[in-house]
Amino acid sequence: MPAERRLDNHPRRFELTNELHARPYMALSAPGRALMIAFKPEGNAQERDPEGDRAHLLALIERHGGPHPAPGASHFLATLGRFAMKWERHTEFVTYTVTEEGAADQLFTGGLAEHFPTDWLDQAPGRVTAAAEIEVLRVDSLADAEALLVRERLGRAFASESLALARTLDDGALAVGDFRIHEGGFSRFALIVYAEIGARRVGRAVQRLVEIENYRMLAMLALPIARQTSERLNEIDRELTQLIAAVANRDQPRPEQELLDQLTRLSAEIEAL
Repeated sequence: MPAERRLDNHPRRFELTNELHARPYMALSAPGRALMIAFKPEGNAQERDPEGDRAHLLALIERHGGPHPAPGASHFLATLGRFAMKWERHTEFVTYTVTEEGAADQLFTGGLAEHFPTDWLDQAPGRVTAAAEIEVLRVDSLADAEALLVRERLGRAFASESLALARTLDDGALAVGDFRIHEGGFSRFALIVYAEIGARRVGRAVQRLVEIENYRMLAMLALPIARQTSERLNEIDRELTQLIAAVANRDQPRPEQELLDQLTRLSAEIEAL
């Protein structure tokens, strides 16, 4: 029998592995719906005061008479009356997700937003970076799911030119979205379930759609910075070309200190960018 081999583990390997399982998924039966709002400060988000996020959460919980989270908690799940709520504090942002089960008379009405009072939203420690409505529907087959999307009420809720579809949950559901901001300021997703899938798996799929929207927007926040940086880097590239030409020009040499100063300035600016 081979001798046991000891692994030289990173000191935080187990802690970080367990973090993947530390945030429970919300269970959500089909039909139902979810609504998510994410808040992020505009600057130094990773250094924000965690007590500010907690105080904002408590202000909402107390309106509904719910239990308080444990001190220092980074996630919280509770049932508040007829809806459930999940709160998560991430490195740069915080999310609130509320869910409700049962068939809807009308899709994408933003009805769950009533659980977020206007004055509470105004006091948020940050600005909204993502907000999404997710309708969870149940049909009997994939053909019914496609018919619901193409011929019936669901298709009219999305912009057809940017519609995206994906089979998910082991080909037991169809995820739909168009990555647009619709009336009320919410993006829209639909999860059409056509197989026997439990509430926890449906809730997990809803969580993945929420994560797609959140991290898509966080990634896009870097785009304006990248454009500005790219423009300046192109200018620096031209300046460096001129500088190299000046170094190589033996007929009209420039003072070495002047060249060194210019090179040092450009190097520092590149590093800063």
